[in-house]
Amino acid sequence: MGAPVHSIGIGTLPDNEGTLTALVQDWHEPKEEAVLATAIEAETLTHGNCSKLDFVRISDAKNVLCCKHCMLRITIPSNLKTLGDLKGFFATSP
Repeated sequence: MGAPVHSIGIGTLPDNEGTLTALVQDWHEPKEEAVLATAIEAETLTHGNCSKLDFVRISDAKNVLCCKHCMLRITIPSNLKTLGDLKGFFATSP
């Protein structure tokens, strides 16, 4: 049996497409600031209660998060490097 899984909210997607959550498996309650400093591709992201997301590098200008279940594609700027950057991006998106 592995360590418990903790969830950290990353943001609400535009157009009522759901939420993004980071899942962290650890024996201790993770500190949010440590999780937000984690590189985007190194963390398990989920699309609401739907499924895990794949992180796909598309070009020098943009990347895509793609839900493995519903295939929702979320385009993000390639300059976002950490989960904190991603959280800030969704906080300022219309």
